[in-house]
Amino acid sequence: MLAWMRTLSPPVRATIALRVDGYSVEETALLLDIPQRLVHRRLAQGREILRAAFLNQMTVEASNADAEQFRWDLVEHGPPTSMSRPSQPVVNSSEERAAYQALADLPPRQKQVLQLSRQGYMPAQIARLLRLSANTVRVNLHHARKRMQRNLDRLAIQAALGAYELATGRA
Repeated sequence: MLAWMRTLSPPVRATIALRVDGYSVEETALLLDIPQRLVHRRLAQGREILRAAFLNQMTVEASNADAEQFRWDLVEHGPPTSMSRPSQPVVNSSEERAAYQALADLPPRQKQVLQLSRQGYMPAQIARLLRLSANTVRVNLHHARKRMQRNLDRLAIQAALGAYELATGRA
């Protein structure tokens, strides 16, 4: 958390430090010689920046570590069949396997934006959380959806060709 605190501006950092030390909003305003509404605004800015930094770090760490393992599990070993790894859902059909493989193939930023969108966040909210512009979020969403569709189409064609070869004995 100390590293994240360094990303805050000095006025916001000072305001948060006083509040963490137990000073009330009124006392903080008096000590910093600012209006109370500015104390509230700085606290809100600090919360937003720290929340975004935390979310970004957790998502990037999870994406980097889990994506490789998840991709390896799906491609090399097939879908998980037991609940021994609760962080990964049990995949019951080839369609679900294809969807998870297509998701695993997304770049980390696109995966992060798509997952937040699927959780119900609007592009403007995602932009604030990740400290991006709303347009960047919309572009990442667009590219993620297009890439998912291409990946799913590719996987469907591969499955259809495999089924055809199996049916005609050309396997």
